[in-house]
Amino acid sequence: VIGMSEQPTSITSTLGPTHTDRHPFQPPAVVAELDADVPLDSGEDRTLWLAAELLIMILLRVPIEALWDGACSPCRRWHQLTQSIEVQRRKRGGGGRWDAYANRWIQPRTLVGHVGPVRTLAVGPNGMVYSGSDDGTVKVWALGDSASTPVHTLHCFPSQVSAVAIGHDGTVYTGSQQFTHVQVWSSPTAEHPRRLVGHTLGITSLCVDTDSKLYSGSVDSTVRVWSTTAESHCWTLEGHSRAIRAVVVAGNDRVVSASDDRTLRVWSPEDGALLFVLHGHTGSVCSLVAGPNNTVYSGSFDKTVSVWSTEDGSRVRRLRHRTNPVLALASGTDHRVYTGVWDGGVSVWAGSTDGSHLHTAYGRSAALSLAVAQDGRVLCGSADHAIRVW
Repeated sequence: VIGMSEQPTSITSTLGPTHTDRHPFQPPAVVAELDADVPLDSGEDRTLWLAAELLIMILLRVPIEALWDGACSPCRRWHQLTQSIEVQRRKRGGGGRWDAYANRWIQPRTLVGHVGPVRTLAVGPNGMVYSGSDDGTVKVWALGDSASTPVHTLHCFPSQVSAVAIGHDGTVYTGSQQFTHVQVWSSPTAEHPRRLVGHTLGITSLCVDTDSKLYSGSVDSTVRVWSTTAESHCWTLEGHSRAIRAVVVAGNDRVVSASDDRTLRVWSPEDGALLFVLHGHTGSVCSLVAGPNNTVYSGSFDKTVSVWSTEDGSRVRRLRHRTNPVLALASGTDHRVYTGVWDGGVSVWAGSTDGSHLHTAYGRSAALSLAVAQDGRVLCGSADHAIRVW
C-alpha cells in the first residue's frame, strides 16, 4: 500500500510514463518513438531532394500545359468565332428587309408551312410566290395577304422539290432531283400534272423564257429544251461533264448553264449552239441570275460571285464572300443583286455600278433560295423550313 505522501517515482520507473507524461496531441505509438533512444534528426540533408522534386514538377508541368493548351485552343477559337458571329448578327438586327429608298433593313415577315428545307422559290406573273421544299410540296403564297399561311399546296413528289418555274400563262413546272421527269401543272389548283419525259437522271433546275421555251437542267449533265405550247422536246444542250446546277436566260437572248464541273456555258436559244465556255471558278457553280447590261452572275462553292458578259464571254468583276459558299442569287428591278450563303447571310450588292457591297443581314439558317417579288420585297428560303420576306 502506497501512502498519499509518497512520490509516484517508483510507479513511473516501473510502469512506464503516465498519461501526463505524453504529448497532449501525440498517440501512444508516437510517444513510444519519442521515448526510444533514437535521435529526432538523422543528420540527412533533404535540401537537394526538395530542389530535385521542384525541378521535376516544373519540367513536367510545362509540356502538360502546352499539350492542354494545344488541345483546347481549337475549342476556344471556335467559341470566339461563334460569339463574334452572334455579336455581328445582333448588331445588324438579326435579319430585316432591305428598304432601297430608306437604305436600311427592316424586320422580316416569316411564312411558315413547309416541314422541310425550302430549296427553290419563284414569282408568278400575278405576283404569287411559289416555294418548293424537301417535303415534296410546292406552296403558293399571296404576299399582299397579312396571313402567313399558303393559299394553295401542290403535292408534287414523295421527296424533294428542287426546281420550280412559272409560265407566262400561270402554268407551274416542277422538278425533283430524285425523279427524271418534269411535272406540268395547268394551274396552282390543279390536282394531276402532265409529264415531260426525256432526262435520264433527276431534275435540278428549270427556267422559262419569253419565247415559250422551257429549259430543264439535270444531274445527267444535259439541258433539255421544251416547247411550252406543244409540250414537246426541241433539242438537248450537251457539253458539261458533271451535273447541271442552274439555268438562266440572260437579257440579250442567251441561255447560260452552270455545272459541278466549275464552268458556265453560254448557248444560243435559236438552235442550241454553244457560244462560250466560261472558266474561272474553283468550285461547283450552284446558282445563276441575270444581271443588267447583258451580264450574268454566278455563285459558287469557292465563296465567290463572278460577273460575266454574255456578249463576249469575259469576266467583268468578282465579288468575294469571306467564309461561306454562295448558294443562292437573285436580282431586283433596281439592279441590286442579292446573294445567300451557308451561314444564313443575305448580302446586297450594287449591280449596275462597281459591284460594291451595300449591306448584309443574317437569318437563322442557311439561305438555300432567293427571289425578288414584283413590289421589290426579297424572299429567302431557308434550311429551317421557313420563308422570310424582307
